[in-house]
Parts: sequence; C-alpha cells; structure tokens
Amino acid sequence: MNKAYSIAELLKISSDRNVVQFCKDWIAGKEEFIFYSSGSTGSPKPITLTRAQMRASAQCTIQTFGLKKGNSAFLCLSVNFIAGAMLLVRCMEANMKVQILNPTTDFKDLRYQDKFALASFVPMQIQSLLKTSRGISFLNTIDNILIGGAPINSSLQSEIQQLHGHVFQVFSMTETASHFAISDLKASVHDKEQVYTVMSPVRIATDEQDCLRVCGAVSNHKWIATRDKVRLLNEKQFVWLGRMDWTINSGGIKIGLENLERKIQDILQKHDIKTPIALGASNCERLGQKVVMYVAGYLDEKKILVLLASLLPRYHVPKSIVTLNELPKTSTGKLRRKVLFQ
Repeated sequence: MNKAYSIAELLKISSDRNVVQFCKDWIAGKEEFIFYSSGSTGSPKPITLTRAQMRASAQCTIQTFGLKKGNSAFLCLSVNFIAGAMLLVRCMEANMKVQILNPTTDFKDLRYQDKFALASFVPMQIQSLLKTSRGISFLNTIDNILIGGAPINSSLQSEIQQLHGHVFQVFSMTETASHFAISDLKASVHDKEQVYTVMSPVRIATDEQDCLRVCGAVSNHKWIATRDKVRLLNEKQFVWLGRMDWTINSGGIKIGLENLERKIQDILQKHDIKTPIALGASNCERLGQKVVMYVAGYLDEKKILVLLASLLPRYHVPKSIVTLNELPKTSTGKLRRKVLFQ
C-alpha cells in the first residue's frame, strides 16, 4: 500500500485480515474488544475494553490534534495491540484516510504519496527512520508524530529536533484505550524533567505511594490504579519517575532504576557514548540489592564506572557491567526489564 485510502476503500483492497476484521467489527457496532497488555512486567494479560472507552479515547485525540474529515493517518503498528487498533478507530470516527504498512523497523518497503495529519510509532521505528535521509523526508510529511510503547532517551530526543512537525511522547495504558497524556518532545528538549499533560477530560491523582491514578470516560469512569510513580505538578500535569516494580533497595537507599537509567544515558551521551544500556539488579549479601548495568555492545567497564562514580551518588553507581548481544525487548520495543533481575 503506497497511499492513503478511506476505510471503505481499505476494506475492499487490504490483504491484512486483522485490519479488515477489526474495521468490520467496529462498523458493525461491536460493544467489547479484547486486547493484551505489552508483557513488559510479566506475561501479557487480556483486557476487555468497551466501545464507549475506545470512542472516548479517539475523541480526545481528534480534539487535541484538530483531526478532521479528509485528513490522512499512517499506521505501521499491529492492530492486535491497542495503539494500532486505536489509530484505526480515530480514522473511522473522524472520517480520515489511512495508509497501512506492515509493522516494521527497516521501512524498506515504504512508499507514500500523501501528507499525514497523524502517525504512531515506537521508539525503535523512529530511530530507524532517522538514520536515512529518506526516512527523515517521510517523517517530515507528518504533522503530529506520536511515540509510545517505551521511554525515549535524550539522544533520540535530540535527533527529533530536526523534524518539521510536532512530536509527542504519549503516556498510555491498554486499560485506558491508548494514551491519555502527552509530552511535547521538541518543547521540552532542554528541560531537566519531562512533563506530561493530561488530555481532557481525564482526571488524575496519586495514591499513598505516589503512584498515578486515572479516571475518565477512557476508563469507564472508574479510577484505575497504576504502578507508575509520578510527581503531580497540578491537576493536569505530572512528571513520570518510573515504575514501582523497578524500584530497588540498595544499602537502605531506594533507587528507581528507570530514572537512574535516564541520568546515566544523559551522562554517556555528553561523553559521545551511544551504546544502548539498561539497568537491572541482582541480590547482594551486603547491600540487599545492587544496580547492574547491561550494555548492547562494548564499553570500557573500568573507565565507565569511574566516570559514573564521579557524577552519581555512591549507591546509584552500577556495581558491574554485563555485555549482551542485544537488550531484551517485547515485540513493540519495550524493555523486558524483569529479565535483567537476578
């Protein structure tokens, strides 16, 4: 498929059975859909979403980005997961056209004729497209680029600044029918913290552990408890601090591995080190748990640990570095951090 089509046209020509069946079910008025969580913190679990939730989510995005009839969207995510399916729902709800490319990270089969009002990607797809002038030219045809499924490091955020359109990191859950908050990656490039703004009319709060709670039409008006630690700035904005699942206790000091990982990535980037890294932990008789850094490629372990020791608090410095061929990730590019715990 090398151009955008209306949903009616898509149903006649698409060979993707999953796309066709989902669109037919939506047009027929199906009231419930089952999706699976990403599986980044354990086995994927089935989650039932109502049509009302999905319509509410679609309308939030349509209103936020001013989408309208005749606009085109680009889809290169699987519709078996909520992000891909919801892009189709937005197109059906707003009478938009859509161009579909099978989920990929190399984009060798990419052909296009249109300009796009909206497209969704995972970080590794954006990384791949930014490596070539052809990929950059394609990204520059998109007014609003949504990136989700995994955190974005500072190196990728810096590369994104060259793009012409708006680029947003989305905060999403399967339980809320995709994203309910966005962070402008071009406006926040020089900020020390990444601020997410909630899309109306979603409400947010925190529990006694400072984990985010969400309520709105996207959650069937029920409060959903998350395992995401945040700091609320006001009733519509928050800073994400990391998952509760990945907070360890090392020598009596609580360490959020995702937050620490971002700090280490920033340090390495400033020293022109672009080797992919991820943090895990292992049991330690003296400390209880200790930070372990995993790398996909070669790093001078002694040199890096000395550098980090000069810039980080004592217990935040990784106690060892483990080299892997590649970092363990889900099919959507999200780090399988549980594998990195010993």
